[in-house]
Amino acid sequence: MAKQVINNLESGAVVRNKINSNFTELYDEKASKNHAFTDSSYGGATSNLYGHVKVDTSNGLTINDGLLGIAKSTPNSTGSVQLADSLDIDDPNRALSASQGKLLNDTVKE
Repeated sequence: MAKQVINNLESGAVVRNKINSNFTELYDEKASKNHAFTDSSYGGATSNLYGHVKVDTSNGLTINDGLLGIAKSTPNSTGSVQLADSLDIDDPNRALSASQGKLLNDTVKE
């Protein structure tokens, strides 16, 4: 950006023109509000830098109008895992919690 220096003793009109020119150039070169893109033109996020994150929906993530979610897992699909905290639940879509696993292990050892 070609910054214009404002000098003392310049007229108000000259100063206004320089300020307007600086801001016009600044606003013309900013990213548009909706700047989703099909390639990496805007840069990917890292652990140190802000950026864009590509959502891979093959691993159970969903994206709908900018909102990120995760589907529930099933025996045949990836997603979030729900825990069963009871040995009485018969649900193939839930995993046994650690506390219930310990209880089961202690029961088997007796």
